Order: sequence, then C-alpha cells, then structure tokens
Amino acid sequence: MFKRNHLRLLTLSLCLLTLVACGSKASSGNDKELSENYPEKPVEVLVGFAAGGGTDLSARNMTEALNKEGIVEQSFMVDNLPGAEGAIALRELLSRKGNQYTLEAIPEYGFSLWKEAEADLDDYTPIAQVAIDYQTIAVKEDSPYDTMEELIQAIKDSPESIVISSATALSGAVGWKWDQIIKEGNLDVTPNIVPMDGENSALTSLLSGDADVTFVVPQLAKEHVEKGNIKLLATMTDERTEKFSDVPTLKESGIDVTYYRPRGFWMSGDVPEVVADYWEDALEQMTKTDTWKEYVEESGLLLEFKGQKDYKDYILEDGKSFREYYSNFERKKK
Repeated sequence: MFKRNHLRLLTLSLCLLTLVACGSKASSGNDKELSENYPEKPVEVLVGFAAGGGTDLSARNMTEALNKEGIVEQSFMVDNLPGAEGAIALRELLSRKGNQYTLEAIPEYGFSLWKEAEADLDDYTPIAQVAIDYQTIAVKEDSPYDTMEELIQAIKDSPESIVISSATALSGAVGWKWDQIIKEGNLDVTPNIVPMDGENSALTSLLSGDADVTFVVPQLAKEHVEKGNIKLLATMTDERTEKFSDVPTLKESGIDVTYYRPRGFWMSGDVPEVVADYWEDALEQMTKTDTWKEYVEESGLLLEFKGQKDYKDYILEDGKSFREYYSNFERKKK
C-alpha cells in the first residue's frame, strides 16, 4: 500500500513538474507576442529641446494624430528636457533601457550622440522617420545679395565682413554644413560664423541687421518671406520644393550640399522587437492620415517615411560623417 501511494505521489510530482516546464516555455514564447491591450498605460515622449520648437511640435502633433485617428487609444505625455543640444534627453532615454513606454522625438541623426563617448547608436532603437525638414539660406530683403553666387563671391572677397548667424555651436550641425559649403565652393577662407542660442535667435540676428545670412527652416521662412522681411537665396534640397518653387537649390549654384533634417522617434536599447515593430507600424499608419499630412503641409515639411532599417542606415551614414567633422574640429582647437 505504501509503495503504491509513494508511486502515485512520484507520478503526480513528475506531472506537475512537466506542467510547470511547459508553462514556462509558453510564457517565454509569449514574451515575443504583444499583449492585445498594449500600450496598457500612458506613454511618455521625451523631447530634448524647449517647447514650441520644431522637435517639440513634431512630438505633440504625432501624439495628436495617433489619438485622433484611433491608431493608439492610450494617452501620451510630452516631457521637455532641453539642454546640451539634446544630450540631456538622450541620456534620460539611455537610463530607461528596455522601457516599453518611452519614446523620444529625435531631430536629424541625434547629433549630440555623436559627440558623446558614453553611448552609441546600439544603445538605442531608432523606430521610424515620419517627415523631413530642410534648411533654406536667407538674407534680409534689402540685402545687396540676390543670388548664392553673389553671396559666395562676397565671402571669398571679404570673409570677415559677412556675418553668418548659426543656430548651433561651430562644432555643431550648422557649422558642419557651412564647412561643406566653403569646401564645395572652393573658398580658401574661414567664414565669420557667430553661434547663437537656437534657430529663433539666429533669425532674429539676421532681422536686426547684426548678421548678413543665416539658415532658416521653411516654417519660419514662409512667414518672413510673406511679410517682406527676408529673401531666400537657396533651398538645401536635391530639387526645388513645392513651397518655394521659385527659389533655386544650392546645387543649382554649383555647390553640391544638401541639408535634410529627418524627424523621427527612438526608443531605448533592448526594447523587445515586437514593441519596436508595433510603434513602427503605428507611425507608418499615422503618416498616411489626413491629420498628419495637414501638419506636414502647414509646417513646410516633406512627407517621407522610413522604417527601422532604412532610418538607422541614414542615421549611421550622416552621424559618422558629422563625427568626422566634429573630431577634426576638436583637434584643430588643441
């Protein structure tokens, strides 16, 4: 009798162990499947720049479009963490490794990342590009320069007398692009670039007469062109844009330099693949909606979606190119 009971207990124990093991395997498999209710709590969207700027607006319009169009029914919270050219927000995202409820709005290729030694792109998960911004080259309406050729000649003849206001430090993205323009234009000069505190400050410097030329994003340029405050000498695009169809590209002046600024969203590193795929799909759906298209058109952006792979490839290409410029710049300072 004792032996039979002992055998029954042993058999029952083995069955229980088998069920637990099977349950563990099933649970492990479910880690690769997204809950039907995801996202199950509010999603935070980090922005590394002040409220009201282009990156902030892209984040807020993204959340509005996803909710309004019924693509994501969960609520969002936009959290601005400005400073250090976006590095503060990137560090915060880095600290949230694997977090499934935090995204970050990233302009361009996240250029502060390429200046920081503490992290690299593999520590993040680029999800998607949802639009492209670009730069125009502007002077005051009463400027003596009506073409890029005239401006380039003036810089060549007297580089110190042409003040260029820059939204970033000389070691930043704007400095990098002016460096490319100087080289492509075969100008053996050092341009007089004055760093300012952001795009609005750079434009204000131009409008006040303290600067002769600056880069201006389309949403700011349109208003001031219509008011007769500025004139555009070039767009930094491959082809003329619909919004500024009468403005030649920089390439048409013989200077093969473009300045596109993708607007995209990243998550932290080690985020589950199914979560990254969920947001990639949601953002792609969003770019096809009227709500997002209206925002893009009103802002003067270009509508172009890139998924995870293509977006990451772009970031790597431009990021590495910028890092080379930045490293050379720092070496020259020493």
